Amino acid sequence: MLVRRLEEQTNEVEMLKEKVRHLEERIKNNDVDGDKYNQYNRETTRVLELNDDHTARNYAIRSDLDEIRNENKQLELKLEELRKKAQKYKKQTTYLTYDR
Repeated sequence: MLVRRLEEQTNEVEMLKEKVRHLEERIKNNDVDGDKYNQYNRETTRVLELNDDHTARNYAIRSDLDEIRNENKQLELKLEELRKKAQKYKKQTTYLTYDR
């Protein structure tokens, strides 16, 4: 009786080992439930999208602000460059006077 029970348990262990090997192979190939894992399937997946998503709106505003900040920095650098040129020009022209 014990020998028979040991054989049954051994067979069950072997079947479970085979099942584990099969499942590990499916995981290795990203195959879960017959579908590729994390792949979008139009027939089985529905995607909901909000018409007025505040997160997307905030992201768009932030990206616009970042662009404006970058443009502002460039303009400030250009303005500083022009001020330096103007001071240099002003120094040069102060020595030129016209007497009548």
